[in-house]
Amino acid sequence: MNSWGLKGAALLLAASTLSLPLAAQAEDKVQKITFIEDDAQKNMASKIYTLKYTKAADIAPFIRSAVVRYCRESNVSTVSDDVRNRQMLIVSTGINMIEHVDKLVATLDRNSKFNQYSNITGDGIAVGFYQPTFRATQSMLDVIVKGEVSSGNQDSTVQLDTKRNLFYFKDTPATVDDIKTKLSWLDKPVPQTRIELTVYEVRDSDLKDVGIDYLAWKNGPGMNLFSIGYEALDVRAAEVIVENILQSGADLFGNATYGFGGFYTAPAFDMSFIRLLQQNGKAVISSSASLLVSNVPDKVFAITFAPEYQNIEKDNDHISSVSVGGDSSLLAQLYNPVITAGKDGMINFDYIINNNNVVERNNMGSELTESDSFAASATLPFNKEQILAVWNRTSKVEQTIGIPVLCELPVLKYIFGTTTENTEVTRCIVTARAVPVVYNENMAAGATAEFDEICKK
Repeated sequence: MNSWGLKGAALLLAASTLSLPLAAQAEDKVQKITFIEDDAQKNMASKIYTLKYTKAADIAPFIRSAVVRYCRESNVSTVSDDVRNRQMLIVSTGINMIEHVDKLVATLDRNSKFNQYSNITGDGIAVGFYQPTFRATQSMLDVIVKGEVSSGNQDSTVQLDTKRNLFYFKDTPATVDDIKTKLSWLDKPVPQTRIELTVYEVRDSDLKDVGIDYLAWKNGPGMNLFSIGYEALDVRAAEVIVENILQSGADLFGNATYGFGGFYTAPAFDMSFIRLLQQNGKAVISSSASLLVSNVPDKVFAITFAPEYQNIEKDNDHISSVSVGGDSSLLAQLYNPVITAGKDGMINFDYIINNNNVVERNNMGSELTESDSFAASATLPFNKEQILAVWNRTSKVEQTIGIPVLCELPVLKYIFGTTTENTEVTRCIVTARAVPVVYNENMAAGATAEFDEICKK
């Protein structure tokens, strides 16, 4: 080795000797950072299960509900191979979930059949319907849904088909049976009551006619009321008696007696002009009508009593014509009825009664009407009659016909005239009786069949 080679090796050795402390010092200042990279891959796996005892469609909902809770992207498919008689289940989910799926499938696919097809009776979902006998309303649907009879809007469905009068619902089998039971409880006849209104009219009339009919008295006996008729035998009768005495002799005179006489005659008039009459009368008139009332909000039930009377009218030319007077009427309106259930219940309602009565007619036939109005509330127990309104009308008419001035004197007016007093008292009573309408109980036998025959015609 020449001298230049020895010198180079010595220089390299010296340089390396100097760099060792510097490298150790630099290594102490270096920090190491380790990164673990995640590429967002959800380690999914798919597996095919061949079922031996259970249908794939029956077991799929249970497996699907489990794997979806673990991962939303999980999927469960069913394969039904009728040719080879195989039922397969394809499950795609996370790798860590597969082992749990294996246990679920092994537990569900066991040899313990409920029937000849599968050991699971269904998928836990039942569909049912209910057709009401009496009524189907939105309120019944609200009771089922808002009353939490069903499992809720997310897990069940309850619908009402108003056109077909049917309730449709989908829920668990036990809840479906419970919905049917609750709907049957709500499906009751609509509370109805027959209101029997009766109008009683009691009339009491008193007539007094006392005095002397001046017109009959003037046209009859007049001032000769106290005259007396007397007709005596004329003077010639005495002459005849004397002549007979002379002819018959003393014997005839002794055996016969004669005397003067006369007779009174009644005046040529009767007592028809004397008025002394009293007349009392009483009449009871009743009218009734029935009205069927139910719990219908904002509904007004009305009954009208409108008897027709013959009325004679005159026009401007005083030509008479016969018409029907219809101003006398009674209108009863019932509203806001609330009927309690049961045969021993009651009905609450408000009512208005308007009565129009003809009290007078003029010479042209125009009617003068008097009106009464009542407004109140009532509570009627079933099968009990109760008074709703009572009103009285009293009419007193006094008429005197006689000699002017003299017929106005107290007591003496009965001698110089006739006084007629007519007192009429009318009392009207409106009563109501509530009769419950019970389905298929208070319907006459054969009424439905007769109604069907009428409908056919």
